[in-house]
Amino acid sequence: MQQRRTYQQSPYYGHQPQHMPSPSSAGSGGGGYYQQSHHDPYNTNPHAAAPVAVPQHVPIDPSTRNRKAKSAGCSAITVLFLMILTAASVAGAAYYYMTEIELPKYNTKLQKEEIEPITEYWSEKYAALENDHHKLQQSTMDVRRELREMDTALQQERRNGARALEEVQNQLAEARNNNPQQQSEQVVVHADTTHLDRRIQELEEMAVHLQHGIQEMSKHAAMEKFGPGPYRIEFELKFDPKVEETAGTDAKYFVVETAPLEMMPHSIYWFLEQVDRKLFQSNSFYINVPHVVQAGPRSKFANENSKSLMRRFKTSGFESLYFQEFNPEFHHHPWTIGFAGRPAGPEFYINLHENFEAHGPGGQGPGGDPCFAKVISGFDTIERLIKTPGKPEDPALMNSLVGIRSAVVLRKQHE
Repeated sequence: MQQRRTYQQSPYYGHQPQHMPSPSSAGSGGGGYYQQSHHDPYNTNPHAAAPVAVPQHVPIDPSTRNRKAKSAGCSAITVLFLMILTAASVAGAAYYYMTEIELPKYNTKLQKEEIEPITEYWSEKYAALENDHHKLQQSTMDVRRELREMDTALQQERRNGARALEEVQNQLAEARNNNPQQQSEQVVVHADTTHLDRRIQELEEMAVHLQHGIQEMSKHAAMEKFGPGPYRIEFELKFDPKVEETAGTDAKYFVVETAPLEMMPHSIYWFLEQVDRKLFQSNSFYINVPHVVQAGPRSKFANENSKSLMRRFKTSGFESLYFQEFNPEFHHHPWTIGFAGRPAGPEFYINLHENFEAHGPGGQGPGGDPCFAKVISGFDTIERLIKTPGKPEDPALMNSLVGIRSAVVLRKQHE
């Protein structure tokens, strides 16, 4: 029976001995590394420690290292992109909140605090202006009625005086034939005519006083509504395209400028109101004579007729002037504008020549025609207007009316 060999522990636990026996010696029964590491299924030496396997060195593949680095970089970029996306979402939400919620609230608050007081202020001013204009219009209507009553009374006094004078002269003639005391009768006649002249003079002074009042009220109303003058009005005309004499050009606008307001306040204010209320719209130029072209409520358009146009002037209260306003410093020179008729208006005309005698004092009746504005641009339109032919039976009347499409007051730039 072979003797069991005693187990000898390696001086370096877990490591290979420096002098490792060869496999041949292990096979001959000598001790060695292979003998010691032989598995003992029966655990004959319970004190012997289990051999420790030494891990072998495995080299790292460089491609694996690069993939890990790239993966880490992609993760960082993804995180950064998500942070940017989150920040953009927050900014968008903040912008939407400010523009769609807070800004309308602020605008509403601003409107209540700033815009509404301004609107209320100007609304009050406009209401006050309309009230003053209504009062002025009522006052002017009263003054006009008084002027008419005074004029009627003046004419009646003149007729009575003329009739009384004629009776006295007849009585005087009879007295001269029958009574030699002629001197006393002459004194009576002189006394009667003196009283009549004094009464006529009083009425004329009252009429002048009322006229000055109308001028002052008209000046105040024009300043309140249209600002300081002079004022400019633009006309747009409608020519008949079938008329050969006026078909060679497309000129249709002209502009007039008023005289200084102090010179003709009543006529200027009247004309501005007529234009501003669009009373001249759909009127027409219908008279063409060598010295003037004249416009009035004569319709060229199918949707209007002359009676309805005249009715608009009457219902507005701006049909004709209250008196024949005239200023010799602004006379009827070429291209000036004047009111036609007695009383003057609403028809107006453009002077084509010097019309001092024809339209000045005594030319068309007592007093001169009011001259209150002049053409400053659009002379080609006036020349085209003059070329409009007249009717064969009455050359003074245009064969085809030239309509007034519009007339507007040109506001100043600072307004």
